[in-house]
Amino acid sequence: MTEGPSIGMLTWTSPVPTGGNVYDDRLADELVAAGVDFRRHRVRGTWPSDSERHRGEVARALRSQPVWLIDSIVACAVPDLVVEAAHRGHPPAILLHSLLSAEVGLSDADRLQYQQLEAAALRAARLVITTSQWTADDLRRRYGVTETVVAPPGVDRAALVTGTPEGSRLLCLASLTPTKDQLGLVVALSRISDLPWSAQLVGGDLVRPDYTAAVRDAIRQRRLSNRVTITGPRTGAELEQIWAQTDLLVLTSRSETYGMVVAEALSRGIPAIVSSGTGAAEALGHVDGKAPGIAVPPGDPEATAAAVLGWLTDPRLRERWRITARARRDTLTPWARCASLIVTAMIGRT
Repeated sequence: MTEGPSIGMLTWTSPVPTGGNVYDDRLADELVAAGVDFRRHRVRGTWPSDSERHRGEVARALRSQPVWLIDSIVACAVPDLVVEAAHRGHPPAILLHSLLSAEVGLSDADRLQYQQLEAAALRAARLVITTSQWTADDLRRRYGVTETVVAPPGVDRAALVTGTPEGSRLLCLASLTPTKDQLGLVVALSRISDLPWSAQLVGGDLVRPDYTAAVRDAIRQRRLSNRVTITGPRTGAELEQIWAQTDLLVLTSRSETYGMVVAEALSRGIPAIVSSGTGAAEALGHVDGKAPGIAVPPGDPEATAAAVLGWLTDPRLRERWRITARARRDTLTPWARCASLIVTAMIGRT
C-alpha cells in the first residue's frame, strides 16, 4: 500500500453482530497486515445513546493525532467534535455504514434530530467513505455531500453451497427491525404457504423486542410456526452451518447502504432476492447483464411473494440464478482491495 502518515481509526462495538462492525474489524486486520502505520481506538458505550457519557473520550482521541477515520455512528452523534477538529485543520474522514435518519419507524422529531446531526458531521468531514455508489448518491441528494469515496465491503472466499434441487431453504440474515422488514417477509411467505419451503430469520432479536414480538405474532397468526424459525444472532461455525443449509437469501430491507450478507451469499454461490432502490441491489450486481437473483420493490409483500414463487416453481430460473451467482462469486471485492481504496483516499487528502 501507499506509505503515508499514521492513520487512527475510531470505532465502536455493537452489542449484536452487525455488518458495520465486521467491516471495521476486517479493515483493521487488513491495515495491520499491510504494514500501514495504524492504530485503532474502540470507544466505549452503546452508540449513539452514550454520546454524552463518552464524548470526552472521542475528543481526546481526535486531538491525539491529525488523521482519523471515524465510524459514522460515533461521528454523527458528536458532530461538534468533528467540526472542532476541522477548525483545527484536521477534519476526520467518516466511514458511513448506515444513516440513522433512514431507519423505519422513527418519530418525526427523532428523524429531524438525526438529520441535523448527520448533516453537520458529514459536511465537516474531510471525506466520507461509503460502501456503495448508491449510498454516495444518496448523501449527495440528502446533504449535498460530494467528497465521497466508494469502498465496497470485501468478502472472503467461501465453499460453494450446492443447494437442494427444489431450492426450498430460505434465509433472511439481518437484525429484526422495521427497517429490515421481516414482518413483510412473513406476510409474503404466507401467500405461498401451499408450496414446500422453510425459512430461517437469523439476526439480533433483542434490538427491537416489540418488533420481534410482532413478527412472532404474525408467524403464529398465519400458521407458519413449523416453517419460519427465529434463531437470534448466529456467528462462527453456527452461522456457517446455516449458510451450508441455505438455497436462497431473501433480504427485504426498506433501506440498505450495501447489504454485506448479499456478498456473503454470493461468495457461496447462493442467489438472492433483495430490495430495489437500495445498496443491496448494487451488491447483487450483474455478470454479462444477468443478475444472480432479483431486486423487488421494498415494502411490497406481493412482489416478494411473486419472486419467491418464481424461484420455487421454475427449475430453469433456479439454475440460471445459481450459475450467475457462481460467476458473480469470481468478481467480488477482496478485503485487501477495500483497505487499499480507503488508505489511498485518505493519504491523498492529508
